Amino acid sequence: PDSPAGFTEGDRKVVYWPILGKVFEYDLESDPNENNAMIVEAVEAEQIKKDIVRWRNLTQMGISPKQCANELVFSHWQIFCAGQKAWAYYIP
Repeated sequence: PDSPAGFTEGDRKVVYWPILGKVFEYDLESDPNENNAMIVEAVEAEQIKKDIVRWRNLTQMGISPKQCANELVFSHWQIFCAGQKAWAYYIP
């Protein structure tokens, strides 16, 4: 829940950073390397935060700790975990 999450709409990329409590926006047409983040204004940022948190809550996957060392999900993702940390690798 503390890692960044976001979305793209056309040339606009929006990223919410929970640890910072901020929402950033990038113009991918003029800044394709995402070097110049713009802070999203408070009213719009609050709605974006709510939408992303809602999306995260609806799309979480529960994997048993006993299975997560060797679990293949969605046909192409190998997942691993250790304690409270988990990661995944894409397998083409």
